[in-house]
Amino acid sequence: MKHLLTLVFLFLFFLQLSAQNFWTGNGNDQQWHTSANWSQGVPALSSDAVLTAAGTVYVSQISEARSIEVNGGSSLIVNSLLEVLGNPTGGGQVHGIRNNNVVTNNGTIFIGKVASGTGFLINGIYNNGIFTNNGTIGFQKTFSASAIRNNTNKSFINNGMIDCYTGSISLNFIDNRGDFTNDGSMNLTANTLQDAIDCTSNSTFTNGHCASLKIDNGKIISGGIIDNLGMVFIDASGVSSINNNTGIVYELVSGTITNNTNTGVITSNEDAYFWHGCISSNINTVGNYFTNQEMIFANSNEYIYYPNISGGYNQPIGNNITSCSTCTIHVLDNGDLTINGTLNALGNLLVYGDYIGGTVNSNGNVAINGGTMDLSGATSIDNSGGQFTLDNCSELTLSGKLINSSSFVNTESIVYTTSSSTQQINTTIKNGGLFIDESNVFDVSDFNINNALIQGFIAFEGASIQQFILGDNPNSVTLLDNKLYFANTNNEIANYNPSSNMLNLISPLANGNHTSSGKLEISNCDIFPFELNIKIIPNPDFDG
Repeated sequence: MKHLLTLVFLFLFFLQLSAQNFWTGNGNDQQWHTSANWSQGVPALSSDAVLTAAGTVYVSQISEARSIEVNGGSSLIVNSLLEVLGNPTGGGQVHGIRNNNVVTNNGTIFIGKVASGTGFLINGIYNNGIFTNNGTIGFQKTFSASAIRNNTNKSFINNGMIDCYTGSISLNFIDNRGDFTNDGSMNLTANTLQDAIDCTSNSTFTNGHCASLKIDNGKIISGGIIDNLGMVFIDASGVSSINNNTGIVYELVSGTITNNTNTGVITSNEDAYFWHGCISSNINTVGNYFTNQEMIFANSNEYIYYPNISGGYNQPIGNNITSCSTCTIHVLDNGDLTINGTLNALGNLLVYGDYIGGTVNSNGNVAINGGTMDLSGATSIDNSGGQFTLDNCSELTLSGKLINSSSFVNTESIVYTTSSSTQQINTTIKNGGLFIDESNVFDVSDFNINNALIQGFIAFEGASIQQFILGDNPNSVTLLDNKLYFANTNNEIANYNPSSNMLNLISPLANGNHTSSGKLEISNCDIFPFELNIKIIPNPDFDG
């Protein structure tokens, strides 16, 4: 029996050894698919490919192997599809790719794609060097340890996509003992028995500004340092640890997030879109947002312009945008939103410094630059911590409440309000343009600098209209031909006297409600037509 066991062991040993296919380089072209470069011809799914002192080897065509080992003096560059089976012949264990030097993937690597064989993978990728992914890596098998193990003082950099979506993992998706940087996308959705990411002592894991990390099973354990600058999406229970969060964390189930420093957002609202601007400045491009959704400006969603965009990323710019009727646009933490065309915001626009799930300390900024913003369907503009600026002949229409406790600046532009709501003005408005207040809900004291204010009014017959234009002359706003008309007629209702800054009613006029019309002009801007409702009542002596 002893001799029989020895023979079986030797048979399996030589069988495993015979599967090793060594790089010889005799083909003289450094191409994986050249038969002469290998001791046993081009590797197949039954081959354990071994590169030693091979220089740089290129995978330029669809290629395969059972396992790959990259040793000193060798580097592997994948520019096509590379399939790694990972099933040892006759059972046993193996790493899918064991990197002891340098591997760069610009194509697609599937590990465990073929689910046959009696053995299993220890780790999908065992990195003992520098591993850079610029393409796609997919894991589709059962691992006795981890999908990726990154060893002490070693570097794993993901600029592309890592997808672990089938099979199961006994320990962790990622066992990080070195430096791991994600500047791309990682979807960790397969079953795991322990943790999604385990960072041991003295290790670092950085989820970059434009990066997304989605976890459906397992939690994040940090014995080292985990920094999130981008998006982490966790749909799993347990306590996850993120040391420093300056980005967005979605926690959608009963799990919790612990952190040392949080200047970002932790939220359970999966309908929220957070701007990052890594693709372009186009506000309508879904790829410019961190989100779990696929549509832009859909009902019930929230669009958050946050955080402070730095490092050359694009600021959000909108041209001719119509938002949803029940969604909300948040602008916070210096997350500038510029509208060069038309923003028809049917929902709410909030410009302020905090958001449910996290707190930010800076202020938002909305700049309407030569376009129009129609908020006639919105409940309110909440400018409780940010800066709202109208510039370059812009137009804002508002039928709801303006809540202003910060900076509202109107520079050579027009604000047209039809709201009947009581306004909440705790900080005065800087009006260097024109306010048309149809329902007479603003007060002169609401304005710090007032160039021109027009209000719907009540006037005695034959009296002057005191509430037509307020402010010091000369100013940039003028009433075209100095006349106010009955709406849709050429009949004058009043004459404006610029020297006295008063609008005098034409007498006699019938008592009752009248709709007036006029045209106003701001310097260097187009003529702005307007309508106001006025009420004419008898003189005080009731002689009518």
